[in-house]
Amino acid sequence: MAIFLDLSKAFDTISHNILLNKLEILCSRGIANTSFKSYLSGRRQYMEIYKVKSHLEENEIGVPQGSILGPILILFYINDIQNSTSVKVLWFADDTTCSYSSSYTKHLYDAMNQELEKINLWFRANKLCLNISKTKYIIFHPSGSHQAANDQSLYVDNRTNWQSY
Repeated sequence: MAIFLDLSKAFDTISHNILLNKLEILCSRGIANTSFKSYLSGRRQYMEIYKVKSHLEENEIGVPQGSILGPILILFYINDIQNSTSVKVLWFADDTTCSYSSSYTKHLYDAMNQELEKINLWFRANKLCLNISKTKYIIFHPSGSHQAANDQSLYVDNRTNWQSY
């Protein structure tokens, strides 16, 4: 089974404090960390509705989209997600895929539900939000095998409106 996790506005919700702490732990100390802090700080934004603009406010979350550093900073941010689960996790920027295999369908769903709960706790601790309505999964079967009808579901926060491919 592979689950393709969708994060709600990942680029826009990255906590600068959490990111800078993770960068310091992983690789960036001293001048390098100061440079990242300078890159992220001082960014201001406003909102405009019907040609009425709000005040400029400094933004302490998010990484610039469309930049070279944006996807790289997100990779540093989610690098430790693999410590929260025993399933295989693959990611590029904000696209995250979890995979697990079992010969028994019931065991597959039970195990993935447990691991999804752990992953979702990691997302919450890191101020990210899983978009369940856009999260999809697929079950791979050996060629020529036939699986019995399945009444199993995947759950996160007691929600099960997931669709499989």
